[in-house]
Amino acid sequence: ATTVCFVFSVIRDCFENEKYDYLMCSHSVVNHQSKRVIEKSGFRFVKENIRIAQNGEEHISLYYMLDNPDKR
Repeated sequence: ATTVCFVFSVIRDCFENEKYDYLMCSHSVVNHQSKRVIEKSGFRFVKENIRIAQNGEEHISLYYMLDNPDKR
């Protein structure tokens, strides 16, 4: 619960004090804990990106977005 509380605190600061219109974040497709925190924090999925490393390995990242509710 403390991780999600911290994330909500950062989100609130970004929207209320920094006046961002939206926030974006991403995580590796294999990092299920990050996915859980991101989704619990209200972010919505927007896209998947595949990057090929120099060694030929695929790295898949999932991207999310959260709109500032005061900017709607």
